[in-house]
Amino acid sequence: MNEVDLENQIRGDLRRSPVETVVYLEGATDPEIFFALLGLARPLDDIHEGILIKGLSNREGSGSTAVKARVDLANRLLIPRVFGVLDGDGHSLATLAPNFDAPPSGPSILLEGVLHRKPAGQDRMADSLGFGTRLVA
Repeated sequence: MNEVDLENQIRGDLRRSPVETVVYLEGATDPEIFFALLGLARPLDDIHEGILIKGLSNREGSGSTAVKARVDLANRLLIPRVFGVLDGDGHSLATLAPNFDAPPSGPSILLEGVLHRKPAGQDRMADSLGFGTRLVA
């Protein structure tokens, strides 16, 4: 997909959101998991509190590269409220582990890093969510 088409898609997704905010997920089936982690049933329109949660399909380009491309383009074009969540599928714990302690570098967030990062002065976020020390994938 070229940049003009990608920009048009981003702007279209923002228009679908009542608060003009979109969170991109790597795959078309990821919204189900995302909403389950929130403890919610998946809404028919994939909108939660006005925010569009969009899983990318193969047709529009999916995976971490597609999520990063959307977030990077939005940043470059100064389009606000475009975020991405990377799920880490297919990568070993050794590959993902360095990201757990690193702060998010921008609007893209490594989901495992959020769940396993230990905030200063707090127990592990994963522990507070009841995941204990198990890897959440």
